[in-house]
Amino acid sequence: MKRLARNRDFRLLFAGHVTSLFGDRALFVVLGIWALELTGSTGAGGIAFGFAAGGFALSSIYLMRAPVLRASARAHAQARVVTTPPP
Repeated sequence: MKRLARNRDFRLLFAGHVTSLFGDRALFVVLGIWALELTGSTGAGGIAFGFAAGGFALSSIYLMRAPVLRASARAHAQARVVTTPPP
């Protein structure tokens, strides 16, 4: 793990991934707040948040169940093992 932490490319990749995850999760909260400000209704904010989070959850469940995508993920994992340079 320390070897990865010293690798500049990995640190940039990891920082970009963390930033992207933060933005994805912040979208749900911001969408609810935006709906609240537009309508003045807390119910509308909750519904907007629920639809955004629910859509994300349903798409994640669908993608986990898709056999073609699982096979693709397996192939990518095997390719990483094969193409990883020795230490």
